[in-house]
Amino acid sequence: MKFISTFLITIVFISGFHVSYAQKVKTDSLFFYPLENNNLEAGFKSVTNLHGLPYNSIGITQLSSNFRKGAYRQGFEAYQTLDANFYTQGLKQIGRFKVAGSLQITKGWEDSLAFNLQGVYNDAQPYFFYAGKAGTFERQNYDIKALLSYEVIKNRLFIGASIGYQNNWTTRSVDPRVDVKQFTYNLNP
Repeated sequence: MKFISTFLITIVFISGFHVSYAQKVKTDSLFFYPLENNNLEAGFKSVTNLHGLPYNSIGITQLSSNFRKGAYRQGFEAYQTLDANFYTQGLKQIGRFKVAGSLQITKGWEDSLAFNLQGVYNDAQPYFFYAGKAGTFERQNYDIKALLSYEVIKNRLFIGASIGYQNNWTTRSVDPRVDVKQFTYNLNP
C-alpha cells in the first residue's frame, strides 16, 4: 500500500512539474498545445476569427497517405483504398492587412468498389443498385480557401472577404463508366 501511494504521489508531482514547466518554456511550435491548435483552426474559419488570432506569421504543411484493405466493409465501400494528401495553410500580417489561406489536394484510388457512382461521398445516399459490378475508382479533390481583412479602426472595426474553391473529379474504369466533375466557388464579403 505504501508503494502504491508513493508511486501516485510521484506521478502527481511529475505531472504538476511538467505542466508548470510547459507554461514557462517558450517554444517555436504552438501546435504542442492542443488548445492553441484549436484556436488557430477556428481563426481560419472567418475574417472576424482571423483578427482574434494574436499571431503575425504562421504556417502549417502536412503530407500524408492512407491505405486500407479488407473484406469487412459496407457494400458501397472499396475493398482496397489508397489516398495521398497534401495540406498547407498560412497566415501573414502586413501592416493593417491580414492574409490567410489554405490548400488541400487529395488523390485517391479505390479498387473493387461497387454500388457507388458518386463524385463526393454522401452518406445520405449510399447505394446505386444498377452499378453492382466492382471496379476501380480514381478521385481527385482540390480545396482552396483565402481570407483577406483590413483593420479600419484598431481592435474595433474590420472589413474583409473570403473566397473558396472546391474541385472534385471522379472516374470509374468499369461500366457504367462514371466521369463526375464538380466544382464549388464561394465568395463572402
